[in-house]
Parts: sequence; structure tokens; C-alpha cells
Amino acid sequence: MHLTTIRTLKLFSLLWLIGFGFGSNAAWAQFNSIKTLEARLLEPMPDSTRIQLLFKSVYAYQNNVDDSCMAKAQQAMALVTKPENNSFRCDAYNWMGTAYNANDKPDSAYFFFTKALNCAKSTNSIKAIASAINNLGVYYASKGNHKRAIRFYNLSLKIRKENGITESISSNYNNRGNAKESLGDFVGAIRDFKESLRIKRETHDSGSIAITHSNLAKVYFMLNNYKEARKHIQQSWYWSSLAGNLIEKFAIINLEGVLAYSENNFIEAEKSFLRGLKIAEELNSTQNQILILANLSEIENILGKYDQAIHFGKKGLELVTKNQSAEYLTAFYYNIAQAYLSKKDRVNALKYALTNISSLKQHPSDAYQIIGLQQLSEAYELNGNHQKALEVYKEYSAQKNQSDLKNSEAKIKKIELEIENREQLLKINRLESEKKIYDQQLKQNAIVGLLLFFIIVVLTISVIQIRKSRKAKIEDNLLISKQAEELQVKADELQHLNEVKDKMFSILSHDLKNPLVSFQQTLFLLEEDMLEKEELPYVIQTLKEKFGNLNLLLENLLNWSKARIREHRDIDFQKIALQPLVIRSVDLLKQQAELKNITLKEDVRMDHQILADMNQMDMIIRNLLTNAIKFSPEGSSIEVRSRIESDNLLLEVIDQGTGMDQTDIERILRGEVGVTKAGTRGEQGSGIGLSLVKEFIEANKGKLEILSEKGKGSCFRISFEAV
Repeated sequence: MHLTTIRTLKLFSLLWLIGFGFGSNAAWAQFNSIKTLEARLLEPMPDSTRIQLLFKSVYAYQNNVDDSCMAKAQQAMALVTKPENNSFRCDAYNWMGTAYNANDKPDSAYFFFTKALNCAKSTNSIKAIASAINNLGVYYASKGNHKRAIRFYNLSLKIRKENGITESISSNYNNRGNAKESLGDFVGAIRDFKESLRIKRETHDSGSIAITHSNLAKVYFMLNNYKEARKHIQQSWYWSSLAGNLIEKFAIINLEGVLAYSENNFIEAEKSFLRGLKIAEELNSTQNQILILANLSEIENILGKYDQAIHFGKKGLELVTKNQSAEYLTAFYYNIAQAYLSKKDRVNALKYALTNISSLKQHPSDAYQIIGLQQLSEAYELNGNHQKALEVYKEYSAQKNQSDLKNSEAKIKKIELEIENREQLLKINRLESEKKIYDQQLKQNAIVGLLLFFIIVVLTISVIQIRKSRKAKIEDNLLISKQAEELQVKADELQHLNEVKDKMFSILSHDLKNPLVSFQQTLFLLEEDMLEKEELPYVIQTLKEKFGNLNLLLENLLNWSKARIREHRDIDFQKIALQPLVIRSVDLLKQQAELKNITLKEDVRMDHQILADMNQMDMIIRNLLTNAIKFSPEGSSIEVRSRIESDNLLLEVIDQGTGMDQTDIERILRGEVGVTKAGTRGEQGSGIGLSLVKEFIEANKGKLEILSEKGKGSCFRISFEAV
């Protein structure tokens, strides 16, 4: 019989995660190897560098139960006493407080955090003031006063926002999210973690992003939303792998094990905890080893591997007794006794069951008392002491009945709170979706307005030109013949312009109509609440894709209109490097390519330079890449590369798409507008993009060559004179 509840195992896992959330600083994830830090500290270096490394060592040793963390903080403090190192004094106080907090000495931690605050005030260091106030919030959180902790986090956040200290704002949101979670405000915690995640994504800080995903996984796990929890676990694992952060990997592996346990997948839980044990040993983190060993000793009991359960339990006892943690002592004694009970080893079963009851005097928890008494009753029964077994069982029954009553009341309150939190979360998600759609509609209206404005400008200029030509004819009768020729040219140009205009309106009426109808239909479905929650990500992604295509269409149209008006008189020739332009376009279109599982590759050297207009070159590269994505099949690749050939610099965009016949190639090279076909996923286009590409290349003294064959992909090659 296995008496330890899922709730008990969750508690061991989440205790570590909460502590990790408060002390995290992923900017130092690269220093997760304590051996690396120790090796570097043996090298000769300036005091300033050594002090910084010692601060990072304090962070790395936070989860160790020995005195390593405190020793590093004290070494840093000793160096700071030198006059030349005085500028590190405030930071040293903060890290002394962190060390005391890690060693479970909150009062000493409070003393040094207060000293850090006074030091920062005396030097008028706003950044240090905000850090000290944040750390005081950490102190109150460690004392269990989460409401007061939130007040300090809010104050630190306000100071950082008002003074533009952006690099630490995300940690305020992260810490406040942990405090709200501890108070049962799961919706508020999710809000803060998501805001922290938004800020961290802007800085591309892989370690910090991993930590925030793990915090979100933890909250969704506590809400029993295992689907969302697992999604954030996967994200956290991906980002922690990028950062090489062993500490965060340990947290994720541990939570994976708990999720598997909660779903009764005990074999997968065992695998996760065994992996976690290896990482904890690699980190040389005693506290993390204790946590994993407690979980493993229980899992092995469930799987019937009793010798393994005893092995892990006794190994944990060797570590935990050094720290005298009553909670873990109880867990290990209980699991060892349970294994001996299952093996019918009556002597050892009774020995460890009695030891467990004795250790519970230091940890007077109702839940632990109840399961300990039941286990002891079974141990007496196994030893044939039926009278004693009955006495203990009566005590167990009395305590269990009383506990069941309390748990029922608590469970009702918890269910009510979960329902309220979930309703608020659904409301928040709905409001966020509505806001995104509204913002997209505003952008769409603005773009359509600009489009109409530029069309009117083009037509107005054409009319003005006609009037000027007529006026010249009246004023100068001597040049009637010449003016007649000029008027004929203007008439031909106007006719061509009208034909282009008609074609443009035809294209726009078709290509603008489809996305606008999609937006209208989506708004109707949202208004009528006809979309399921799981459909929203797909709908939003589809709208984003349509909006991206529409945006490029309008941008090309505006540039095409400008080219008609200015006739390239405003070209700004300058020496430019191709590599940054190509990388920027690849980054901008990476998401569009990922929708079709297309890989974008670039092989452009930094020293490859040309003399051209930067904005027009940016438009050329972006249109060629967009065109390649449009006509490439899913799972294919697109390459942008450059090379020197006969004093010419060649820039090539190569795809594995549908290709073109010679007729289409010739139409594009003639600069005809409207050469367009549907893409591999039915994407529509106006054909303006390639016409604009050809025109801009020639305006920048380049030459366009198209190598393509139906069904075998295309190569758009641009040649410029190398600089």
C-alpha cells in the first residue's frame, strides 16, 4: 500500500521552483558550472574582475546547503574594503544578504539588504536603490509575507520604469508573479509572468525566457491545466538549452517528472527524476539532490522496486541529516519504512516507521502524522503486535476524520478560487484577442487611406501635365508641329497610365477584397462568440499572414507610385554592405517562411559592397525573398548568396519552387505589371513586386537575370559593379 499522496510529491517539487524563481538571474546562466567558476577564480586577475566573479559564485552556490555561498560573499566583502574597490560596496552588501537568505538566515539577510539600501541612497545610485528594494521584497517573500513583498516589488518596478532601468524590470514582474502565485492569485501571476516574458523576448535573453516559461508551467500545473503546463515546459527546455543553463534544466526535468506522476505515468516520472539526479550531482547542489532523492524513493516504491527505494531513501538521509530538514527526514523515513513493509521485513519496517513518527515531532503536520500513524499500525501488525497496531490505528482514524473535515472545507474554497481564476483568465485572453484585431483594423484603414491618397496624386499630376502641354500649344503657334508631336507623346503616356491605372484598380479590387473579407468574417465570428478557444491561435496566425501580404502589396504600390512620379531623381547612391541588408530581410521574413516550414539560408560576405540606394536595395531583397517563399513548396529551402565574378558582384536568390516558363521570364524582364500567379498555398499577389524589383535594379545601375525552369525552381541573379 502506498500512502504518500500526489499532493506531497507536488510540494517537494514546487518548493524548489519557488525558491529558484525568487533568486534567478539568467544573465549569468553561462556560469552554471561551478567548476568553471572555481577554475577562473584561481587565475590572476584585477580585483574588479575577481569581485564580479565572486558575486556570480554567490548566485551559483545558492542551492548548496554547505557554506560555499557565504564564503564567496565574504571573500567579495573583504576585497570591497579596499579604497580602490569602494564602488562595489553597495553590490557587496546585496550579495551578502543573498548569501544569508540562501543559508536560511533571513534576519541577517534583512540587515545587509538594509545596509545596501542605505549605501545606495548615500551614493545616490538609483540602480542600486531599486536592486536593494527588490531584495527586501525577496526577504519578505522568504518570511512568507508575500503581500508586503509585493509592495517592495511594486516600488522597485516604479523606480526602474521612471528612470529607464530596463534591464531589471522583467525580474520585478517575475518576482511579483511568484508572490501572487503564493497568495493564490494565479491569474495575476500569469499576467506578470507573461509581461516578464514579453520584455525578455525583446532582449533575446535565452536564460531569462526559460525561467519565465518554467514559472508559467508551474502556475498552470497548480491550476491542473497540464496541457498548458506541458507547452511551457517544452518552451523552457528549448530556451534553457540555448542558454546552456543546467540550473533551469534541472527545474524543468523535475517538473516534467511531477507532471508524469500526476498523470500516473510512473515510468516516465522515474526517467525524469533519474535525469534530474545526474544534473543535481553535476551542479554539486546538495539541496537539489535531496529533492530528487525524495521523489525517487517514492516512485520506486510505486513501481515495486523496493531495494531501489531503500537505496535512494538512505542516500537522501545521508545528505539531509547534515541540514536537519524535518520535512525531508519524514519523507525518507516514511518511504524506507514503506519499502520494508512491502518486502515483509518486519524488523526494519517497524524501526523506520517508529523513527518516522519520532521525526514528526519536529514537523507537526496533520497530513504527515496521519500517513505516519497508518504506516506504524501496519508495521505493528506485520510484527504480530495486534494490540499496539489497534491502538495506533484508532489514533490514526481519529486524526484522519478530523483532517478530512478540514480538507473538505479547504477543497471547496480552492475549487471556488480556481473557478474564479479561470473565468478571469478567459476574460483576459478574450480582451487581448479583441485588442489585437482592433489594432490590425486601425492599421488596415490607415494603409488604405494612404493608398487612395497616392493614387489621387498620380492622377492629379497626369492632368496637370496635359494642361501644361495644351497651354504651350496655344501660346506658341510657331511650334505647332513640334507641340503636336509632344502632345501625342503625352497622350500615349496618359493612355498607358490609364491602362496601368485600370489594371492596378482591377488588381487592388481583387487582392484587397480577399483579406478585407477575411477580417470582416473573423470579426463577425468573434462578435457572435462562434470561435472555440483552440481555434483562435490558428485564426490569428492566418490573419497575420494575410495582413503581412497586404502590407507588402501596399508598400510595393506606394514605391511604384513614387517611382512613376519622381522617375528615380531622388536615388541616394552610397557605399553599402549587402550582408546586413540580407540578414535584416531574412529576419523579417523568417516567421512567414516558418509557416510553410521553409528554411532561409544566407551566404553573403561582409566585405561584399556595392554603390546603390540603401532603401531601394532593401526593397529589392525583400521582394525577391517574399516571391521565393510564395512559390516554394513546404519543407524546401531558399538561399541568398553573393560572389565576385569578373569584377562584378553577383547577388543570387535561389529557390526550389514551381519555376517559370520563358514567356513569364520575358514579361518580367520587360517590366510588365500584373505578372502574377497563385503561390503554393494559394497566396495571391499583384505582380507589382517583381516589376518594381526590375525597375529599381536598373535605376541603381544593376542588371537582372532570371534562370528558371518549370517545376525546377528559380534563380534571380543581380549583378553590380563591385566596389
